Amino acid sequence: MTTISDRLRALEDLRTAGGPLLDDAATGELTALDARVRERVGLSAEHTVVGLFGATGSGKSTLFNALAGEEVSRVAVRRPTTAQPVAAIVENRTSPELEDEAHRLLDWLEVSERHIVSPDGADPRVILVDMPDFDSVQAANRAVAERLADLVDVVVWVSDPEKYADRVMHQEFIARFASHRAVTLSVINQIDRVRDRDRDAVVQSFAELLGADGLPGAEVLATSARTGEGVRELLQAASRVAKQKEAIAQRLTADFQATAARVGPMLGASQPEAPKRSALRSAVTGGRTKHQDFRVPGLPDTVPTEAHDGLVDACSRAAQVDAIARAVGDSYIHRASRSTGWPGTRWLRSFRPDPLARMRLGFAPASRHGRAVTAGGADGSAAGEGQPEFVSRSSLSLDAPGSRAVITRGADRFAEVTAGDAPAPWPARLRDVVDAEAEHLPDGLDYVLTHTQLPGTGRSWWWLPLNIIQWLALLVALAGLGWLLGLSALGFFGIPQPELPMVQGLGFPLPVPTAMIILGLGLGIVLAVLSTLLARVRAGSLRSAARRRLRTSIASAIDDTVADAAQEELDRARSVEGALSTLARA
Repeated sequence: MTTISDRLRALEDLRTAGGPLLDDAATGELTALDARVRERVGLSAEHTVVGLFGATGSGKSTLFNALAGEEVSRVAVRRPTTAQPVAAIVENRTSPELEDEAHRLLDWLEVSERHIVSPDGADPRVILVDMPDFDSVQAANRAVAERLADLVDVVVWVSDPEKYADRVMHQEFIARFASHRAVTLSVINQIDRVRDRDRDAVVQSFAELLGADGLPGAEVLATSARTGEGVRELLQAASRVAKQKEAIAQRLTADFQATAARVGPMLGASQPEAPKRSALRSAVTGGRTKHQDFRVPGLPDTVPTEAHDGLVDACSRAAQVDAIARAVGDSYIHRASRSTGWPGTRWLRSFRPDPLARMRLGFAPASRHGRAVTAGGADGSAAGEGQPEFVSRSSLSLDAPGSRAVITRGADRFAEVTAGDAPAPWPARLRDVVDAEAEHLPDGLDYVLTHTQLPGTGRSWWWLPLNIIQWLALLVALAGLGWLLGLSALGFFGIPQPELPMVQGLGFPLPVPTAMIILGLGLGIVLAVLSTLLARVRAGSLRSAARRRLRTSIASAIDDTVADAAQEELDRARSVEGALSTLARA
């Protein structure tokens, strides 16, 4: 069972979650309801305030006096109208303390004129209040009636055979309190003016009008203050509500439900229509329908994968992920050539800048765990002790108009997909929070790009042995060349030259020094070609790995900014739904 305390907590949740989406009037209504409920709960729970409301000339004050058992409310002769509320406290001889509580309750209601009465058969916990006429020409009188209609525990609508169809009463009062059916009584007064054969038709007509106001099946009591007809039944009905000690809770529950019904549409939330009930079941349950929770239709519980992946794609394009991935592969080939290419020409590579270094990517100082660290966190907080300082930006120009436009379009699409078919105000709200976060997304993307440990930025295991073999091959070639140059020098100085050893088994003469040169140079070239092929194969896998790693980093940046902000709004919607559902629960 949902208690008043549960509803008050739900009301606070609604004020917190729905506050940014509500205007000042709606926020004021929630605040006023919270204050009104807390004040009423803090006052007497033993007393039930029964307010009589009616139009001028309906005989309301005369009926009030009949209920009180004495003339306590002034009845004018020429123009019967009530200017100020008048209270009749049923005497309680066994507990004078309850009378004191009744007076405190009337102080809260700001009803100053009070009378102690002893009507026959009335419950001592009933407080009758004769309200100002709600159609009074005096604006102050009408304002008092409207204020007290929001405060009394039981509302009694008093009409007469001539004015029971009055538009003001039905549209501005009865329909407004349609959700307060459990604490509403309806009366056709002055029934003695109607012929006996027409009374049932008048009562039935009033009941049909009440059904159109949202009170289907409402009981209509017929009374006559002049003859006393129906007065005792009305008093017993009011006393019966008081004895059940449920009027206060029912009234406050109805207030919560009415507020949920008014505020829900402002927050895009609605209650699905309950399934139609059979006539027999409706008769058994008194026409009550099963409670339906509030929902914001079309709004997902979590950020859709389509929206998230779409923004990752857009940011990847803006961040030139494909270009970075190619640069990772090119950088690997570049460095592999410098380490394993033919030593005679590899030095030429030093005149070409490394593709990643040109982008200022991939070479951030790394921690002992192999991850880049900075002087501060992503939010600018101070770095932890022992972390090397690294402050850098890439050369990708993510803040340039072109890149920012791609990110903005992606963020707009993200908000659109996340909002789905949700009603206002959620699409606009999501667009606002996403746009606000997207403003800072270029900086966040640049940060994660410069601090993503890209694959292949280190040395591969095969570079060292291949480099050693390259140098050995070069040394062999240089040794053969030196051997031949030495022989040439001996011949130049007329010194007899030793016989050159020949390579056997070739079928043609090949001096060993020449063979050494051919072998050294040939092996160097072959190894250079082989290393290039190996580097290109490895570069292909590194490009794919780099692309995946960069997208993961970009997704992380989106998760920490745009996606988190959007999820907070989706969680806000769920909080709104839960709070409204608790307020509306029977």
